[in-house]
Amino acid sequence: MKFLWIFWFLVLVEKEKVDAGILGEITSAFTGIASKIEGAADTAISDTITTFQEVVGIDAKLEDLKFYLFTLLNRREPLVVNPLNPVSLTDGIGFRRIFFIVHGRKESYKEPWVVELTEKLLYRYPDCKVVVVDWSGVANQEYAFAVYSTESVGKLIADVLTRLTVDLQTPVHKVLLIGYSVGAHVCGFAGKHYAEKTHHKLPKIIALDPAGVLFVLRPEHKKLNRYDAEIVQVIHTDGGKIGLTQPYGTIDFYPNGGLNQPGCPLLDIFNIENTVNCDHNRAYEYFIESIQYEGSFAARQCLTPQELKNKACSGKEVAMGDLDIKETGVFFLYTNAHKPFSTRIADESLITNVFHQEDVVFPSVRIH
Repeated sequence: MKFLWIFWFLVLVEKEKVDAGILGEITSAFTGIASKIEGAADTAISDTITTFQEVVGIDAKLEDLKFYLFTLLNRREPLVVNPLNPVSLTDGIGFRRIFFIVHGRKESYKEPWVVELTEKLLYRYPDCKVVVVDWSGVANQEYAFAVYSTESVGKLIADVLTRLTVDLQTPVHKVLLIGYSVGAHVCGFAGKHYAEKTHHKLPKIIALDPAGVLFVLRPEHKKLNRYDAEIVQVIHTDGGKIGLTQPYGTIDFYPNGGLNQPGCPLLDIFNIENTVNCDHNRAYEYFIESIQYEGSFAARQCLTPQELKNKACSGKEVAMGDLDIKETGVFFLYTNAHKPFSTRIADESLITNVFHQEDVVFPSVRIH
């Protein structure tokens, strides 16, 4: 089975004539995934990797998307936003932020992690609004077609953001996009098209382990990159397999090195889906915990690539997931294998103010 994949991989390389740098990352992605599922059925990953070949699909239409609005007053039953006139997003006085959450492939606004993140954001920021962009009608396509659709979905989101910030004069600094996997690239395209339409960048994008398959072959302007917003915070948890390895943000976090996460099985023949997706999913699990516990996930800046490789970084300290972060560069941190994942506090003064659960103990030792 593995030799069959290698054959098709070599065909791809010959056909695409990729350069050495991209070839190295594709090879890493290919061998990384293969090592996880070797000995399992080919069909076990058919929904994760359909093909390494780009396709031309059909652009998403506005009716393919739904925008669901959650606030503290309607945490369980969302309001459906009219994308042509998103005036409902401006209701209320003095709201602090509007979060837009973009799920991944074969997901919807009802995805458990989306529901949990929405609740944590509303609890942490009671004066915020959370909009979940449901693009499941497009995201449920075969992988290559879903990848093709990311740009058109991002453009439609940019149109809504333009109406919100230009026509309805909502300050753009209140807008923050959060995307997971393929959805991270949707956010990137939203940022690109918003800048084209308004000549202003979105303030922030949080990219949770951006998908790497097929995207690694693309030029910079065809995937998430550091120019898509003023601040692009990327959390890498499955690099070289489903996710991207190289830094693509203004600030990139590499928990445990960004490749394999503690607590995730190398191979679980009884749960192949968990074997393939566990590292990838850790990105949103870490981020949700960072929202719940302010100041958690202390990370150190890596001043050289060798520091990151050695997992011994010596630069400044920040908190991964901090929504107000302004630092740039590459940062490393360790995590636990199970919840609570955070092992370090970025600011010791936050311990008594934030960690209310008596059974949760976070070491106050700072990273050196």
